[in-house]
Amino acid sequence: MTYGPMLADAVGLLSSGAPERGLDGFRAAYPRARTRLVAQREEFDGSLQHALLIKDGDGATISLSWCADRALPWPLRGVHRAGEHLLLRVNGIETPVARAIACLDFIWDQSALADRLVADSLVREELEETREPLSDAALQEAMDAFRRARGLL
Repeated sequence: MTYGPMLADAVGLLSSGAPERGLDGFRAAYPRARTRLVAQREEFDGSLQHALLIKDGDGATISLSWCADRALPWPLRGVHRAGEHLLLRVNGIETPVARAIACLDFIWDQSALADRLVADSLVREELEETREPLSDAALQEAMDAFRRARGLL
């Protein structure tokens, strides 16, 4: 696959100021490439950064981001405060979120919580990549089927 024109269009998309508006047009122009627009709100200054992930037909992935002049410098992107991953502190002993999830799975003697978190992430990924919006009627039909299956009429 020749990347030159596609990458030039991707830079144009990212530098437009509203890449989510131009994403459908980009996808239509390059139907063989799976694309995902990733937005990240920077904790440091509240700015919004975008990256475009492009997976070609061969399975290779290109990660492309664009930064305006005077935007948050690259080394500071993704900076997190140490306390963001902390769930609780007891007598000075800290328990991060990941450890709490591992403890819950151990108590239940199953990996249901971790499995549910992974499944939730996969569903959200698919919803972001789905090109057809979910209609109200389709959503209602799915919810009705869910209720019927569980006797929640």
